Amino acid sequence: MKDILELPEKQLKKHIPDLAKIYKQEYGRNVCFTCPGDIQNMISTLKNHFNMTSFKLKKPQVIYKMKKGSATTISNPKMTDELAIEFLSIRPERIELFSEFPENWKDLIKGQAEPEASKEEPCDCDEEHEEPCEDCLREKLKGMKVNELSKAYPDIQYYGVEGMTKDKFIDLVIEAENKQ
Repeated sequence: MKDILELPEKQLKKHIPDLAKIYKQEYGRNVCFTCPGDIQNMISTLKNHFNMTSFKLKKPQVIYKMKKGSATTISNPKMTDELAIEFLSIRPERIELFSEFPENWKDLIKGQAEPEASKEEPCDCDEEHEEPCEDCLREKLKGMKVNELSKAYPDIQYYGVEGMTKDKFIDLVIEAENKQ
């Protein structure tokens, strides 16, 4: 899935019907194939769903040029770690444009590190013998599809709630688990 979502825009268009099926499966929503905004929203949502980047711009609807005169742009819907690192390599002070970024972003732009998500250490908790820690629970929940989550946690409403995302739903699940 990540391979498809990272394709250049022209190649990505060939996979729109497949992405729409996954989107329908995960979010229960249909995509209007004649509406570019709807397609872009689907792609952005799927990229977020599959945690494809550690970077997020503060202004979600803004498109920035990589450098003056360049046709290459960066925006949240097109965001990848590689694109963000390239963008920051040109002018590191652009970090101010991001609301989310890894702590080691300076090392990343120098090519001295990998994105933090790929370096995470496994937790010591043993899920078979004790309750998983919050991080392990979050990772487990992220691996589930939305419809699986809503079935596993029927007391928390997902569908029909305005602004609800998978991450917000997971936050609500963890909050409910912590209260128990």
